[in-house]
Amino acid sequence: MTALILTGGTIGSAADSGTINLSGRVKPAEMYNSLYPPVDFDVYRPVNTLSENILPHDWGKLIRAVEDCMTGKYKGIIIAHGSDTLAYTSALIGMLFADTDIPICLIAADYPTEDERSNGIDNLRAAVLLTESGERGVFTVYKKYHHAQSTDIYPAARLIEADTYLDRFGCYGGELWGFERDGKIVRNRNYRTVGGRFGKKIKVSSFDNKILFLRPYPALDYSAVDTDGYKAVVHYSYHAGTACTAGDETSFLSFAKNCKKDVYFASLKGENAALYDTTARILAGGVVPVYNISPHALYVKALIAYNQHGFDPREIMKVNLGDEVLP
Repeated sequence: MTALILTGGTIGSAADSGTINLSGRVKPAEMYNSLYPPVDFDVYRPVNTLSENILPHDWGKLIRAVEDCMTGKYKGIIIAHGSDTLAYTSALIGMLFADTDIPICLIAADYPTEDERSNGIDNLRAAVLLTESGERGVFTVYKKYHHAQSTDIYPAARLIEADTYLDRFGCYGGELWGFERDGKIVRNRNYRTVGGRFGKKIKVSSFDNKILFLRPYPALDYSAVDTDGYKAVVHYSYHAGTACTAGDETSFLSFAKNCKKDVYFASLKGENAALYDTTARILAGGVVPVYNISPHALYVKALIAYNQHGFDPREIMKVNLGDEVLP
């Protein structure tokens, strides 16, 4: 048997009068079984929302649903999710369930499944084949478009959100885990797992502690940023691992020095890499560096770190949980 966890999103929506909304008439399991050799699905719906509306308490419900399915009853778990926040939820499941003995696959759709252009059932097909393959791990399965010859399989914790024009997802570091083509699962020989994982079970039951996530742009006014109510701050960098250190209100360095929270700065390229002067000054100011991680995984990792109670959050932020960190 296969567990199919529905959370809403486009894959669970229908278009009526030009508006896409969640619809009870959309039943992906039944649609799949009408097109392919039937699969014995157990269907769960812990959350039912368009993914742009997903909140951390919804993630808590999803985590509990996945945990409830990890009983040995299922050969695989498939999570149908909206595409807008798929990269964040993929990172969450990829890090918390990295030690899974069965495949966990996240899927989405570019159009409602009733639309002939939709890749939703194609993605479900590839996920079913992956759950039947005996592979272990957490994956995100997504076909670039309905008529593409293959369906991409991403390591879940490295998924990068889709662009707004072509709706194409990316993979942090560039290498897919593999793909499905003509009913076969093919591994990418160039993909390598990182290794050196934390190796300890992390338990998160709720997300009461909030994380402030910042990304730089020219003239970002840090004086307008209120950190009250947040447990920690994670700040992503420009591609060279830099952020502004000039100006009174636009200096991240000044903001970090005055911040009374833990402040993390990512994504730096390596502990032995040469640093720009701006970055060296930021690190000298006491900011904690984080290396080789996507922005989506960074934010979710901080949420995990500051909402578990078994370990020092700073210890969690430094280690590899689910292949989210590149060498």
